[in-house]
Amino acid sequence: MVFRKKYKDLYTNFLVGIEPKIYEITLLVITPGSLRCKVCSIHCLLFLYISGWICVHSITFLFSQKSRMTQNISRIKNLSKRYSHEFGFQGLCTYFCQMANKYLTYISDEHLLKCIENLYNSYKKAQASITTKKFYSNKIDPIKFQFDKSFNGLDEESIIKGEIARQIDKSVNNAIGTFHEEILGGIEGYEMGSHSGYDIKATDNTLFAELKNKHNTMNSSAAESVFQKLEKFAETYPTSTCYQVQIWSTKSFNETWGGSLNGKDYRHPRVRKISGDKFYALLSGEKKSLYNLYKILPTAITDFLEVIDQTSEEVAPSAYKEIKNEAQRLSNTIVDQIAFDNFSYYLGFDSLK
Repeated sequence: MVFRKKYKDLYTNFLVGIEPKIYEITLLVITPGSLRCKVCSIHCLLFLYISGWICVHSITFLFSQKSRMTQNISRIKNLSKRYSHEFGFQGLCTYFCQMANKYLTYISDEHLLKCIENLYNSYKKAQASITTKKFYSNKIDPIKFQFDKSFNGLDEESIIKGEIARQIDKSVNNAIGTFHEEILGGIEGYEMGSHSGYDIKATDNTLFAELKNKHNTMNSSAAESVFQKLEKFAETYPTSTCYQVQIWSTKSFNETWGGSLNGKDYRHPRVRKISGDKFYALLSGEKKSLYNLYKILPTAITDFLEVIDQTSEEVAPSAYKEIKNEAQRLSNTIVDQIAFDNFSYYLGFDSLK
């Protein structure tokens, strides 16, 4: 083994004045620093071993760094295997990946917070996109508006914001699906698809999956298309299992997907349907991993909101502000303004101007 001169000089100076002895030890190395720090730790131990100062029986690394953990462990293991073969260490390294994560064990805190940030940005974008024109695109019933106000005990602002929230909900449904893809793609051994015909796949091509957030978002034609796509992956990769995932379904299941779609019989032994809880458990190795995500979200969201830029102006849907400002300009109530904006071409409604 050849060491860089600076490392050798450093370790030689460290040993000056120490009485030569041979120690048989089990050494615990706590390495909270970078990958380079971990590699230097191994280099130091190997130099002491080669110099005859210690007999290394085993080295245990207790990792506490959260970011890039999977990559670091993989590189350290490969390095250690090479050294073990070269120098004949007995039981060279036992690895304890004690992440000390605050939120989940199967993905890093940083990855979870990044997923939350991406979804937060999608919400803000959707809110800002609700202009008056888009708000009125399906026409607002001014008579129902008055009944909602009186019978539901709601003020005008609450009704408008409720309708805006409904429209935003339609916009963010895809973003919620992407959130699950990002979470699952952060699990070791899996990755997101990028316009590749799948949403999640195993890095060794043993699993491909198409995700749907809810069980009722596919008609028969869409289901047929998804089955054909998964069947193609199954045939292309003979060791793979392909899944149509329903994050929120009517039951918990993991079963072969087969039956009649658009009048045609479809069946393949490695094309399956699976509920969200079973799929999260399959990828993470934790039975209650979807439930655990659900339980920690309030804490994680609160933590995220505390660290984002609090000085930035709140992004509010522009529709409500525009309607309110126009109503004030014309000395209208908000409901009269909505009636005029939507039905000024109806007899009598033009007088609301």
